[in-house]
Amino acid sequence: MKGPQPSVHPFFPVPTSRRVRWTSVGLAVFALSFAATAGASGRDAITVAVDSTKRIAIVDKPARWAGMENDRGPVADRTPLDHLSLTLRRTPERQQAWETLLNEQKDPASANYQHWLTADEIGERYGASTHDIDTIGAWLGAQGLRVDDVSRSRMRIRFSGSAKDVASAFATELHYFGTGTEKRIANTSDAKIPAAFASAVQSVTGLRSVKFTPTHHVSTPQSRSIGANSPQPAGTNCNGSDCEYFVFPADFAKIYHLDAANLQGIDGSGQTIAIVGRSRIYDPDITNFQSLTGLPTRSATVIVPPGGIDPGPPASTCSDTGTPSCTNPDDAVGDQFEATLDVQRAGSVAPGAAIDLIVAKDTDTSNGIQLAIEYAIDTTPLPAHVLSISYLSCEADNGIAVVQSIDELFTQAAAEGISVFVASGDSGVAGCADHTQPPPASQSAGTNALCASASVTCVGGTQFADAAQPALYWSVNSSAHYLSALGYIPEGAWNEPLNDSGVARLGATGGGVSL
Repeated sequence: MKGPQPSVHPFFPVPTSRRVRWTSVGLAVFALSFAATAGASGRDAITVAVDSTKRIAIVDKPARWAGMENDRGPVADRTPLDHLSLTLRRTPERQQAWETLLNEQKDPASANYQHWLTADEIGERYGASTHDIDTIGAWLGAQGLRVDDVSRSRMRIRFSGSAKDVASAFATELHYFGTGTEKRIANTSDAKIPAAFASAVQSVTGLRSVKFTPTHHVSTPQSRSIGANSPQPAGTNCNGSDCEYFVFPADFAKIYHLDAANLQGIDGSGQTIAIVGRSRIYDPDITNFQSLTGLPTRSATVIVPPGGIDPGPPASTCSDTGTPSCTNPDDAVGDQFEATLDVQRAGSVAPGAAIDLIVAKDTDTSNGIQLAIEYAIDTTPLPAHVLSISYLSCEADNGIAVVQSIDELFTQAAAEGISVFVASGDSGVAGCADHTQPPPASQSAGTNALCASASVTCVGGTQFADAAQPALYWSVNSSAHYLSALGYIPEGAWNEPLNDSGVARLGATGGGVSL
């Protein structure tokens, strides 16, 4: 195939999380004093009285963008902050039992092999104790913060409050930082929690903005009128024997032996694929694609998680120069393109599967992708057993707290039998850099933070080795449903360090070792 091949986009309502509030000073005093004697059961991680004057720091790495040169001053005291969360720790006994379960679920010789649990079962058997959750909740309430809910896994407490109260609770300052055209929030020093929570709290997230970007990259739009009786698009834009070939669903099936003769009826029927995003899709984009390519016509079910903001209606058109733009991956239509691509390809690779598109809009203080991921994992019954995420945020733009929180979620997904697939990105191991630009003088490794967990499959792009003898792999003319591939095409990891003009760039399939 001619030109750069972007990363593969892997294919792939529940009761609202329990809402808990601690508002009584009496309850707070009771919980804090009770902590001194609770722990005899071995389930409690908090075994001493909570004294807010005795603190420990949760050490984290500063985000790449949160340097003094980008500091734009303090966040106003009354600024409301929501969707913050504390990721909890298990007691050593429960952690050992948890790891044993995860290993046994993958061992065919074990009675627990593929014996998946619900989020509620995970919370009851392996989550934090009621005592620990109540004690932490009471402390948050005493700091003027509001506990919004506790995850079903009992490993996350979500809370909210004003910037002033949040900063005071964690003994830090919150500032705005400029990053290009964006303004983000970050704490200027490590968050500090009561020393009594050392064995109960792993990290706090939400003090620092998290920005996920779609991993697709849109080339210059090409306008073509195709239909049942129109010219076939195989072998277009030819320069001698060098042509462009479009990978239609029929081509994908032919190349990877997913046609009816090989699959023998296995087409995803009975399964549901969840796709997370920040935009709704324009239904005619999906149904037209399905009609043209001979796929069954079916729409995705759009879900906005409780507490999430609906992105609103999708765009029905775009332009090269106007707004919305056809080529800008960072605007709302960029999110819509991502969702459209993911739904189209999931539905073409597994045409029998149902598709759930879980979407939430970003706000200044909440991350829609995180909300969608949490919804897909921390619910009973599960919306899907396959979860596809085509977004990235490199580790160096975040910190340990974000990666720990994500890893806890994805490990929970593994115990529930959810297969999670994440697109790795297109900048090799330099995940923070733009793959279309020349390599900067100073580079740093930074894999996609969503790929850092061992409980996900991080999917990178491949490229076909077909340029030397295209006639071996492609027909110049298309047959039914625009099929032009002749069979499997040798391939390798995508790596194109030069663009079409011969200029150096960072174009390569993503990945690397977690920082």
